[in-house]
Amino acid sequence: MQFNEKLSSVRLASGLTQEQLAEKVFVSRVTVSKWETGRGYPNLDSLKQLSHLFGISLDELLGSVELVAIAEAEVKTGVQKDRTLMFGLLDCLGLLLLFIPMFAVATSERINLIPLLEFHTPSAWILKTMVALLFLFGCTELALQNL
Repeated sequence: MQFNEKLSSVRLASGLTQEQLAEKVFVSRVTVSKWETGRGYPNLDSLKQLSHLFGISLDELLGSVELVAIAEAEVKTGVQKDRTLMFGLLDCLGLLLLFIPMFAVATSERINLIPLLEFHTPSAWILKTMVALLFLFGCTELALQNL
């Protein structure tokens, strides 16, 4: 028996309407209708709620490997979106670090910070260090993306 058929039969056996089930699982009636017609599948949280509500195991409720694969794919998609956001923020941070004042210059008794865009005579070791650090940052970010 497919998930949609199983859900429909368990709901009817419990004497619930689609509207009542939707309220108990915190979704819309249309969503329950999609689940029962096979046009959609619940997420993991909804599956757990359905299992608890009807007093049956997830294995008994699902009854198909396909639904488990869909749920796992949904979780992986969420993780991928989070990783994409994180690495996008790291890229922005790397660019931002280029424009933050980083060099101190002593003038009289004070130390002033000079933005990189106004720093015209950097020594060779400073430039090499900056390039090396940005290179390492980029390599680290690429390595983390491929995990």
